[in-house]
Amino acid sequence: MLNCIQCRQPVADGSRYCSFCGTRIEELEEAAEEETSYGDIQSASANAGQLSIGVSLFLLVTVLAVAVSWIQDYTASKDTKILEVFGKYRAAIEMRLFPEGETEQMERKYAAATQQMEEGNYVEAIRLYEELGASSENEQQIYRAKLNISKNYLASNEYTKAISILKELQDHKEAAEFLKEVNFAYCVAQYEAGKFRHAKLLLTRIDDDKRTEEYLENAQLMIDFSGVWESKDQKVQVMFYGWNGRIVTETGLRTPKYNYIYVKAALKDGRLVGDDYTFEIKNKELIVKHASSKAQKYKKIADYAYDMM
Repeated sequence: MLNCIQCRQPVADGSRYCSFCGTRIEELEEAAEEETSYGDIQSASANAGQLSIGVSLFLLVTVLAVAVSWIQDYTASKDTKILEVFGKYRAAIEMRLFPEGETEQMERKYAAATQQMEEGNYVEAIRLYEELGASSENEQQIYRAKLNISKNYLASNEYTKAISILKELQDHKEAAEFLKEVNFAYCVAQYEAGKFRHAKLLLTRIDDDKRTEEYLENAQLMIDFSGVWESKDQKVQVMFYGWNGRIVTETGLRTPKYNYIYVKAALKDGRLVGDDYTFEIKNKELIVKHASSKAQKYKKIADYAYDMM
């Protein structure tokens, strides 16, 4: 049953006119169809809007879930290379995926910097602390990170890199003391490598360290040995470079021939000892002794002065 669009009174089925106001029934049917069509459009639009919002929410939740799962998978990975690379950029990735207010971002960045420190990623920790801005706490953390980097360099025998960093930090008492240790370790390494002039130069730069006295004395003694020594008849030469010795003997009457003996020497009680040979300097002469022969004397004819590198 329809209602009249003019007087809103009910109209009996099959009637051609409204019995109250006389309006034609065709007009009522056309109006009803238009109302029905408009209602369907409104309903469909509302449903579409709800569907669009639902799809958007579903996609957002899915993306976040995948991102979280991806982060967790990489964090739990046993591949050290993946962990190392991912750890450096984790903070940036998480802040991109989960944007927050300025305060929350600063707190997250500080937590990320602290985590990088704990995991030994000191370069990345320094970058994050510097981005947080100047404060006594951040500066202290940066100092600790740089000090740890210098310790890692020392552990890998990269002395010059460690020294370079520590020179920036030597206003701190702990760093200044550690710089002395690194300098001394560098001197010893140069001495053991046979770079005696360089070792001596470095040792003279260490102030008030009783440990340097013995190394200075031995380094100078090895400098004295270094060079070329020749016998009086010029038939035999003894050469020292670093810890290595070489004895060259000229043989043959008409056509000169040479016999070579190589000696790996070690310093003991002011003498060089190795392979049944003993080398000693007395009165600016080299005394060479062998278990099966008499002692021989040699004069120095050349110095080696290029062990600085």
